[in-house]
Amino acid sequence: AQGICPTGWHMPTDAEQDALDQYLTDGGQTCSATRSGYDCSTAGTKLKSGGASGFNGLLAGNRSADGSFYYVSSYGYFWSSLQSGTSAWFRSLNSSEARVNRSTGGKAGGFSARCLKN
Repeated sequence: AQGICPTGWHMPTDAEQDALDQYLTDGGQTCSATRSGYDCSTAGTKLKSGGASGFNGLLAGNRSADGSFYYVSSYGYFWSSLQSGTSAWFRSLNSSEARVNRSTGGKAGGFSARCLKN
């Protein structure tokens, strides 16, 4: 799904986001590809700004459908290309959580997007 990404880049699939979660999860820890909620111990810490992954996920919060902004500096939300009706799957990082959240959210809201090189 290229969508909003420039030519030669694409929005990550849920499976691509899962591959990153799995790679960053410490040995012996769980990381369910089909979870709805938090899992993948310490992968969240590694994905945040200053973490060991190099991803440097900013906790930019989100924009609600009415245009209000919430959770700046507390949460970072990142869309995947996997859609489910009026929602889509995303990953989120939390300032006080070492794991990664996988969930769905309404597409009318505003989350961060990251593009992957093809």
